[in-house]
Amino acid sequence: MKKFCGRSVSKGASTENFPLAVLAGRFQFDTDDGNRTIVTGSTSFGTSYYIWNLEAFDTVRTGVVDTTTQSISNTYGGLSFKVPETSKIRWDWNHKPINSSGYSKDYRAQIWSTASFGSGTGSTNWTLRADEVFTSNSTTSGWLSDSVTTTSSVPAGHHVMFVVGLNNQTINAITYLVLQSTVTLTS
Repeated sequence: MKKFCGRSVSKGASTENFPLAVLAGRFQFDTDDGNRTIVTGSTSFGTSYYIWNLEAFDTVRTGVVDTTTQSISNTYGGLSFKVPETSKIRWDWNHKPINSSGYSKDYRAQIWSTASFGSGTGSTNWTLRADEVFTSNSTTSGWLSDSVTTTSSVPAGHHVMFVVGLNNQTINAITYLVLQSTVTLTS
């Protein structure tokens, strides 16, 4: 038996669909955040803290998956997860707006990766690994589900980070989006 993501796995058994992380929180987009991308987590309390309002970068990045790079502050590196073995990464999430300013808004969920990040000030280049546009519900009483999977495998030992941004939206009040998600390794 070997250990994988905290579970005992028989030799030769598949590790497909093993959970890497659970991310749950509330994205908060302020009135000047209509095109900003927010990191899942808090640099003070990690990914378990429920208020997510740290801007990874000022505008939603679009581009070519596995090619586009973005400089991201090393401060946010601690909010990433180290991939235990080479595999694709799948991110499944349930989401809903908490207030009417979040009704029927377009968002962009992205997975970024890097081989390593610095421990001090400065920034590191991360590569866009997956990109999915989704729309929030038109009410606070119902949840919707979405997912995205990297198109290629992320090497063992690399770090993956998860972000959500409003996708070219105009907002006139603070907008909240609740997200409950699971990140799994897949083939």
